[in-house]
Amino acid sequence: MYYENHDVILKDGSKIAFHSVRADEAATALRCLNKLLAAEGKSTDLSEEDEKRYLEKVLDDEGSALLGVYKDGDLLGFARLKNAKEMYAKDRDCCNIGITLDESIKSEEVCGRAVEALIDVIQRIGYQQIEVDVKDMEEDRIHMYREYGFEKQEDKMVKQFDVKFQYDEKATTDLEEWIEEQGIQLRY
Repeated sequence: MYYENHDVILKDGSKIAFHSVRADEAATALRCLNKLLAAEGKSTDLSEEDEKRYLEKVLDDEGSALLGVYKDGDLLGFARLKNAKEMYAKDRDCCNIGITLDESIKSEEVCGRAVEALIDVIQRIGYQQIEVDVKDMEEDRIHMYREYGFEKQEDKMVKQFDVKFQYDEKATTDLEEWIEEQGIQLRY
């Protein structure tokens, strides 16, 4: 799913931007990913072409998003959401999120703003539940998720949403019939 640019001003006056990482940013995204992984003592053997295909797939998937976290135009982290069905064989109404930030911007405030951006995307998609794996997470980060309404359940934090929109096939069919009865011709 594509997420438009969302700018936030932090308490120190600096600006952070969140938006979907595009396929044409594959080289930049891969450099950022390698830097983030190296900080954890890990690495990846993905090529730039692999990263480009992955980014295209995420952009085409209406149930997933990969937001870049940008400061002064530099990509310094990722906030992602993924349909939990792919991860845990659960139903479509649940997603899993994760946030990974460069040490230069890693703070509770930036993490919180990333959570807010993800919640915005999640509500647009229509998920009813968010899960965050917290098995290896610091206590202050767990506390931050609690402040956003998450509850701890085993090795994860969970947040429930009320359904804001329910698709009604009958209403759609009634509208289509009414348009036809009125002789209205729609142009697509």
